[in-house]
Amino acid sequence: FTWVAAPILLAFSWLTHQTSIIEITVNLLLGWFVIFVAYARMPRWDWLKSVDDISYGIYIYHWVVMQLAFSWFPTLSVVALFTVCLPFVVGLAWLSWTYVEKPMLAKKTASSLIGSDAGNRFQSTHAQLSLASAQSCNLGSAP
Repeated sequence: FTWVAAPILLAFSWLTHQTSIIEITVNLLLGWFVIFVAYARMPRWDWLKSVDDISYGIYIYHWVVMQLAFSWFPTLSVVALFTVCLPFVVGLAWLSWTYVEKPMLAKKTASSLIGSDAGNRFQSTHAQLSLASAQSCNLGSAP
């Protein structure tokens, strides 16, 4: 089905490219592609673990940088805007990863251990109080 669906959807997209059906066809093709990639056998890319994770910084800073660039240079095309903004966004994302995110993630492991210990103590205390409460309710009952 996989290799049959793609050419059919591509042909149908080409046949309907000047109609309103094209949106439905392209969305079906996109859905097929996402599912195909999700279940495709891919080689392991362990080398990516050694690269700084700047994806969240790109997500956070891209909008601000692009809005500023667009307000300063409103005549730029989309491609030119992307080309101008990409180095700034990647630079800000790297700075954010290096000086904010990575140090905070390193502290997270230490604080999460303290938090889990506190949670265990709370659960233990809660269990003791529940047991004491149950025993005090049974004191007045007849055997």
